[in-house]
Amino acid sequence: MAKHRAVMFLGMFVVAVLALAAALPRPEGSGYHLMKKYQVGGEGFWDYLKMDSEARRLYIS
Repeated sequence: MAKHRAVMFLGMFVVAVLALAAALPRPEGSGYHLMKKYQVGGEGFWDYLKMDSEARRLYIS
């Protein structure tokens, strides 16, 4: 009987947590969006990204 109560309590707890999570407001978008895609050539992979907000440029090396 105690095991049945524990399982029932756990089930109600999971349902309550899921209901609260569903009721939370969704985060707003960041305002950033993809404008273009560029293929970066060369061998290997890129290592560093640097964003210049003032010049609106992304540097990849």
